[in-house]
Amino acid sequence: MVGVAKTQYFLLRVVLEGLIAGLGVAFAEELFFRGWILDELQRDYSPGVVLWANAIIFAIAHFIKPLSEVIRTSPQFFGLLLLGLTLVWAKRGFRGRLGLPIGLHGGLLWGYYIINVGGLIKYSGEVPDWVTGVNNNPLAGIIGLIFLGVLALWMRGRTVKN
Repeated sequence: MVGVAKTQYFLLRVVLEGLIAGLGVAFAEELFFRGWILDELQRDYSPGVVLWANAIIFAIAHFIKPLSEVIRTSPQFFGLLLLGLTLVWAKRGFRGRLGLPIGLHGGLLWGYYIINVGGLIKYSGEVPDWVTGVNNNPLAGIIGLIFLGVLALWMRGRTVKN
């Protein structure tokens, strides 16, 4: 019985830590990338150029680290690019407000934190990394990219309607 209470306390702690970390990072990144940078780009460029420039800047900014680490984590670049596109479409589909991009970004980070830090998944190694995600990062695997692609198409569809 003590083990169950300890496990529940650990999971609750991980959930709360993940919520704080996810929303904190999402709030800061969205203010910077979909707030300031996007606004600056929109002053001088067409919507298509702004979309791709913002997503590329977002993806590249996540690779400010030593070259060996850039090479090791390079498979996640396309996932970050797709996430950047998704978050721009989310802002455009939400009347230019940052609430939806912050919520989406924070929710994705929160889920990643709960699953990985909480140890809810144990990778067996039987499925190739390119399927599940290189370095256990879903943005660097086909399953994560499919999920993110569906989310991106949904956000893009919301933008077209508005």
